[in-house]
Amino acid sequence: MLDTLRTPVTITSIAGEVIATGVTEAAYLEQYADDFCEWVEGAVIKTSPATRKHNQHINYLGTLLETYLALRPIGEVVFPPFVLRMPTIQPRANREPDLMLILHGNTGEISETAFTGAPDIVIEIVSEESSERDRGTKFNEYEKIGAREYWLFDSRRREALFYRLNTAGIFVRHDADAAGVYITPLLPEFGLQVDLLWQDLLPNPIEIVATVQAMLTADK
Repeated sequence: MLDTLRTPVTITSIAGEVIATGVTEAAYLEQYADDFCEWVEGAVIKTSPATRKHNQHINYLGTLLETYLALRPIGEVVFPPFVLRMPTIQPRANREPDLMLILHGNTGEISETAFTGAPDIVIEIVSEESSERDRGTKFNEYEKIGAREYWLFDSRRREALFYRLNTAGIFVRHDADAAGVYITPLLPEFGLQVDLLWQDLLPNPIEIVATVQAMLTADK
């Protein structure tokens, strides 16, 4: 039997399919986290099944970042299902971002199943079902915990949004450059060619390796 919270939980403002309420964080981590579920103050939220395009974007961005980090070993990419614990915000929440980037020197705590703290980069692939949550609720949560950057990609609108945390703890939008490349100070020599994401056929792993090698040897 699941442990339950001692006080009732109001779930009317939670976006997503609530499949259980009154669930403790420990019970969530043990019984729900591996099944692509999130947790907000006792409510377990089931995310919608990922589309083929959604998975393609996760695989492409994850492979691109993993390749970069293999050649510039300054951190690691974390794929779902993997929990982002946010115990410092109210309401308390555990999310499962589409991708997280944790750089060396990050003061958070990482275990085999969860990261507690502020990721350096959080990435969400926006779907019709998750749009409100990704653009609103999660935006505010990731800002509050102090994530250094938040990237959102919406293939339906062909929209890429990049936010960086300023010194006041506020997300500020930063755009790609004139060539359509997003450059982040967190990843030296890395550049993301945004329009590639909207192609029907995304670059394959061999092409990704060549792209990253070209990034790292440019002007040398």
